[in-house]
Amino acid sequence: MVDFTPEVALQQMTSKRITDREARALYFNNLGVEALIAEDKEEALDYFKNALWLDPDLSIAWSNIGTSYNRMELSELAEYSYKMSFSIDRSNAIAISNLAKFYDARGDRARSEEYRRAIERFNNRNPYYHYSQGNMAFVSKNYNQALRSFRRALVLQDAEPDFHIALAKTYEMLGNNNSALDFAKSAEALLSNNEIYQPSNQKVRFIDGDSILRIGSPGLSVSVPDRPVSSN
Repeated sequence: MVDFTPEVALQQMTSKRITDREARALYFNNLGVEALIAEDKEEALDYFKNALWLDPDLSIAWSNIGTSYNRMELSELAEYSYKMSFSIDRSNAIAISNLAKFYDARGDRARSEEYRRAIERFNNRNPYYHYSQGNMAFVSKNYNQALRSFRRALVLQDAEPDFHIALAKTYEMLGNNNSALDFAKSAEALLSNNEIYQPSNQKVRFIDGDSILRIGSPGLSVSVPDRPVSSN
């Protein structure tokens, strides 16, 4: 079991065993990301295609291929790749976000808006989206907004210790020491239950989630008709 992001504190329950072939696919995908960041689009594309050769159902590799083609101004291939990414993993919000930006850049406002609304519907059901919003508000010292976001995250997923810790810290900043203590205790209780939660340094694991989603996260639905695209 492999964890490519050991610093990630969330999603500790969503580990799964993967094959050596799948691990190699993820490795080549990561090499492709590095090449893409370095603006070596051709090399990045080669790495991503190698990842897909190893694991044709690797949704993130399809999405990254779409980004590579988009930067190479091969719009039909980019659109096809983004759609493939989404068709393989309906919970891949990154693919939908890329499609929304793709259509917006091409002046297709109606289709772009449909995908943006799909993202909004999904985000409203995604506890980790609300948690990230809460973190941004906390850093900005907007503690009341942080409190609302963290509480919404907790309603959607009450077994995540980080949500309890975040609420404890926020209540402390707001001067509500009783609530801060209550959430600190509930976080400690969750962290002490090794059957539910184990810190990343206690296990080597592959975090299952191409974005910030758990296995049980709801998928996205987009009410727009598909249109023919070129296949690569």
